[in-house]
Parts: sequence; structure tokens; C-alpha cells
Amino acid sequence: MLEQIDSKLARDLLDDLCPTQSFGIVEGFIEGAVYSDRVQRPRAVLIATKSGTYTVHGEPGAHFVLGFSSFYMKKSKQRFTLFSPNIRWDTCFEKIQSKDTMKMSRVVYHLDHRDKLWDSLSLSIRTIDEHSIEKSPRFNENYYVEHWGSVDAYKKYGIGYYVEDLQGEILAECTFIFRSREKANIDIYTRECARGKGLASTLVLAFVKECRKQNITPMWDCDEGNEASMQLAKRLGFSEVNRYHLYYRNSL
Repeated sequence: MLEQIDSKLARDLLDDLCPTQSFGIVEGFIEGAVYSDRVQRPRAVLIATKSGTYTVHGEPGAHFVLGFSSFYMKKSKQRFTLFSPNIRWDTCFEKIQSKDTMKMSRVVYHLDHRDKLWDSLSLSIRTIDEHSIEKSPRFNENYYVEHWGSVDAYKKYGIGYYVEDLQGEILAECTFIFRSREKANIDIYTRECARGKGLASTLVLAFVKECRKQNITPMWDCDEGNEASMQLAKRLGFSEVNRYHLYYRNSL
């Protein structure tokens, strides 16, 4: 059986390629929980956000896998999205996954602090706040509750920017989806009518500049089949650092 443990005990099982949200929960930036079959000196951990996304780390020993399987079965009617770090965990999870589980290949990029920043368009950029969250078509209250646990957690630790038209309608936004002490994952949304005008590039530039001020490495994580996102990341100077598999229930 898996039990909730002190999140700090998972720190030694994390490496530089681990998902940002794993660090974010362990370091206290994002609301969540850590589970293991060992209360002290865990050899494997399951890290959970409040919204049903999970990451696994360490070695999948038999006792932990048994507890993990039981934990997973109890969540059969709930969202269960798993970030799997390597083929060992892929094999472990694929033995217990439900029939409606889908598998997605993901690509991770980062922007090295030594890379030169690109030029941007001259636009009036605003910082994401309560006002923009209330009227945002994508990065609204539900979004921040899902990924951060609460809007307050985002307001305390997050960074985000947006641009709007003369009528006050948001055209594009760039925000933290996850963050930790040293990394932050970018999430971008541009309204269809405003695409192809360089808005995303401009917002990412503002995002990256603020990350550098705080000594945070910007991360870009997307579906392997999303060629447009992958090309944009490369064009903006991001370089690939990792690939992994994401498992999710197709019926939820």
C-alpha cells in the first residue's frame, strides 16, 4: 500500500530530466502530494497534483508496484494522467493500465541561459492578474486550480503575460503551467484570428527575460505529433533535452 509521505523525502530521487511539476510539488511551489511504500528513505515515489496528474520516480520495485497498482485501481473513475520517465516505468504501467488508456509521446525543450534572445515586436504587454484570469478564454480560474491547486498559488509563484486588442479582448497569453525553484514550463494560447502575427514569440520573449531575472530555466513540453509547436520552440532558440511517454484515460 502507498502512503503519503513528507514531500521533501522525494528530492533525492529527482534528476534534471524530471518533469517540472515534480520539483514544484516537492519544493512547495505547487499544491500536491507524494506517496511511497516506504515512509523513510523511499526508493520509489508517486507524485500527484490535486487535479489527477501523476509522475513516478525511482526504481519500480515489486512492493511499490503492488501498492501503485492498488492506488491506480482505486482511481478508476477519476482522472489519472501519468508522466512516465523511462521504459522501465512504461513496462510497469502497461501491465496494469485500463483498456481505455491512451499513450502519447512527448518532447521536452529548454532554453539555455547562455543562448542569445531573439528580437520581438513592439507591443504593449500586460502581466497576467486577477482581471485577465477572469476574462481569459483559456488561462482562467479553472486552469490555475487544475495545474497549481489554486489561483493564489499561481499569484504567489507564477509568471505570465498577455496582449489584448482595443476592445480589451485577450489575443494571446503565455504563462507558467508548472514551475519549480529552477525550471518553469511555458504554456501559450493565441486566438485563431491573431495567429501568424508574432504574438506568441513576443510573449515568450517577455517570459524568458523574467525567467532569467529569477535564474529559472524556461521549459517547452509538447506532443511529439505537434509539429507546429516543435518548430516554434526551435525557432525561438529552444533545444531538445528529453522525450517521454504520457498515459491518460481516453474515456475521462
